[in-house]
Order: sequence, then C-alpha cells, then structure tokens
Amino acid sequence: MKQSFKQFRNKRMAWIDSHPLYKNVLECAYILFMSTLSALIFAFGFKSFMNPGLGADYPTIVAGGASGVSQTLIMAFRVFGWTTFDESLMISILYFVINVPLFILAFFGIGKRFAIFTIINVIEVSLFVDLLDPSRVEMIGKIAEFVRGNGGLLARVLFAAVCTGLSSAITFVADISAGGTDVISYYIGIKKKSLVGRYGLYVNGGILIAFTTFDIIHSIQGGGDTSSNIAVSLSKVFFTVLYFVITMIIIDAINTKNQKIKVEIISSNPNIGKEIVAKIPHAATLVEGFGVYSGLKKYIFTMVVSRYELKLLLQILKEIDDAAFIEVEPISSVFGRFHTRPVK
Repeated sequence: MKQSFKQFRNKRMAWIDSHPLYKNVLECAYILFMSTLSALIFAFGFKSFMNPGLGADYPTIVAGGASGVSQTLIMAFRVFGWTTFDESLMISILYFVINVPLFILAFFGIGKRFAIFTIINVIEVSLFVDLLDPSRVEMIGKIAEFVRGNGGLLARVLFAAVCTGLSSAITFVADISAGGTDVISYYIGIKKKSLVGRYGLYVNGGILIAFTTFDIIHSIQGGGDTSSNIAVSLSKVFFTVLYFVITMIIIDAINTKNQKIKVEIISSNPNIGKEIVAKIPHAATLVEGFGVYSGLKKYIFTMVVSRYELKLLLQILKEIDDAAFIEVEPISSVFGRFHTRPVK
C-alpha cells in the first residue's frame, strides 16, 4: 500500500513537472492561499489582542514592523491632538503606505513574484484589520474582553505573539513575506544566510522606544498622577519585549529556510559523494579513513544543508547506502559560498 502510494505520488509529480503552466497555476494558488491565511491570522491577533480599540482601560500592545510604525504614528497624532478620524481605518491606510518603499526593495532585491505576493498580503492585512474591528464584528470584541478578563495582559501578549509569529512564518514558508520588517529580515537573512528573526527584533526595538516615548507624553497630557502614568507606560515595555521575543522564536522555529545543518556520513561506498552532490546543490568534502573496529576502508563525507533539505538528503542516503552512519548537527550560520535556493 505504501509503495503504491509512493509510485502514484512520483507519477503525479512527474506529470506536474512536465506541464509548466499547470505547475505555475498550482504554485500561485498555493501561495495565494498561504498569503490569505497569514493575513487573516495576523489581523485576528491584532484586533483581538493587540489593538482592539476598546477604550483607555484596555492598554495597547505595540506591534512590530509596519503595523507597529502605524500604531506609533497614531499615538503621535494623539499627542498633537489629531484624533478626528477612524483609527482602525487610519491604521490600515498607514500600514499600506509604509510598505510602499519596502515593495521596491522586495521587487529589485529579492524577487518579482516575492514582491507581488507580498503586496497582495499587505492589501489583505489592511482589509482584514479594518473589517475585523470589534465595532464591526461583535465576536472579536467578545474574544478580546474574555481574554483580558481571564488572562490579563500576559495572556494578550502570548496570544498576539503566536498570531504574529505564525503569520510571518507562514509567508516565509511560501517564499513571500508579510511586508514591513519581514521584507528587511528576509533580505538580510538571504544575504547573511542566517536566521531572520533576530533582525526583526532589532528594528522592533527602535519602534518600541518611539511608541513608548509618545505613550508617556500622551499619558502625562491626560492628567492624573504623573509618576503612575509613566510607570504604566514603562511597565508595558516589558510585556512588549516578551511579545517580540516569542514572535522571533516562533518565526525561526517554523521558517527552516535559513536553518543550517551539518551532516557527516561514514560509508563504505566510494561514490557516495558524487551521487549526493548530483541531487543536492551544495559542495562537500570527502576524505578516506579506516574503521577502528573493522579495519575496513571508510569514506567520510561532510556537507552543510538547509534544514528543509535534510529530509531529501536522508532519502538519498537510504537509497545509496542503507548502512551508512549519519551524524546531524545544527549550526547557527555559514560563511562563504553556500548555495541558497533563489526566490522568484
């Protein structure tokens, strides 16, 4: 049964590869689905846990990226007294406008298809953020109130981080992005060939500082106990940092494109190196040795692959030498000429 399914799968993949138009349609449909799912998850998290707009007793958690910049600008508008507008709609508009220069970076620095679907994702987020506002969808408001009443600010931070991290990771898996700092993180991650989450953390730190500054000024303008108002604004920083860290961890846990794995193989097959590099586009090192116990000649093959390529490598090894000894070791980054699958 298992063998029959494998044969059917191989025939199906061969047929798809031989029909480029059909293959492109399937790829675009898959990416569009992933983009829409990502946008919906982010918008749900943003309006349910981060910025539901349910009044002063429901403190805002500043998001990262373009949405965080949008929140910071809204807070600056409050400081200057410019509050005669629909904040939910304004956040959607600002989110799109801020992403425009990043579209240009994505188009010329990463890939055309990457940029096009990133634009689609940003448009979807802008629409969903406005459509899922608690004033329009009663269920969103009820969820926000329930989480606040039963878990407080910590629960909001955890749920928001899961939604944001999952949203960004889904787009990375589909070789697109959710816009904002995700574009910058993706670009740097490709150039440096390392994990992308940390770069978003750096940018979000600057956004947090700006938002907190305006938040403190606005709280002082509101009157009351100045020291208490400042303390509340500064205390929210710790929760926001937690949100950023959890988001980064989720992104790097799911997005395996830039996770590198060192694989060392000990085999009796002298052709093992040629057969592997013929199917996986990475250089490797092959040295001769002898087994201490058996005294037989052995071939030690060392290669660095991306984590998503590990499964393919193990399948190839099983076909070449089922008795090979394999050691797998995660590594943080790679320097030098490491082949990365180009983004379209």
